[in-house]
Amino acid sequence: MTMAGKHHSIETKAKISKAHTGKKRKPRSAEYCKNISKALKGRKLSAEHCKAIGKAVKKRYENPAERKKVSDANKKRFEDPEQRRKISGSNSANWIDGKSLEKRPSELTFQYRQSIRRRDDFICAMCDLKVNGKHERFPVHHIDHNRENNHPDNLITLCKSCHEDTQFNREANERFCKNLMKRIKCQNPKGHRESVELYEKNMKLYYQK
Repeated sequence: MTMAGKHHSIETKAKISKAHTGKKRKPRSAEYCKNISKALKGRKLSAEHCKAIGKAVKKRYENPAERKKVSDANKKRFEDPEQRRKISGSNSANWIDGKSLEKRPSELTFQYRQSIRRRDDFICAMCDLKVNGKHERFPVHHIDHNRENNHPDNLITLCKSCHEDTQFNREANERFCKNLMKRIKCQNPKGHRESVELYEKNMKLYYQK
């Protein structure tokens, strides 16, 4: 029997919660983790799938009450210092040799990053999610994950959720983002050209010999 499209009642949820309270989860074996990793490698997300995820996220956060609920849950989650320690720094699942702590290259200025967002119409290239308010800024993602390669061909605008997803299954996501870049360059050649000109200007400015 499948639960697809169905929801548990409040009473059923309470029974499940009570049954699991106090029980310790059995640690996953190395073989199990290896099989899961093998199954996920090479998995490709289609453009339609990414758009569907974007629509679901957008619909969820259009409701102010839902946004407040998520915000309050996150605040409560980080109130405990021990909990913050467990999921931050080298303990984070996304930790990669402290790359996020590296200094941003000089040519990657705010003005330059804004030109990339403007080229992409201030929307996530993966799921078409638009920024929510004039003060929100989506991350500018390095397609090949090389922070030293700041050419416009290697930079793309992604929402926070899609940006986090690119940290997993990197090879497949890199191929997918490269295809998205081809579409962006065809749709907005003028915007891309302006970004290239600003990049070249910054390179001359900050790396004059």
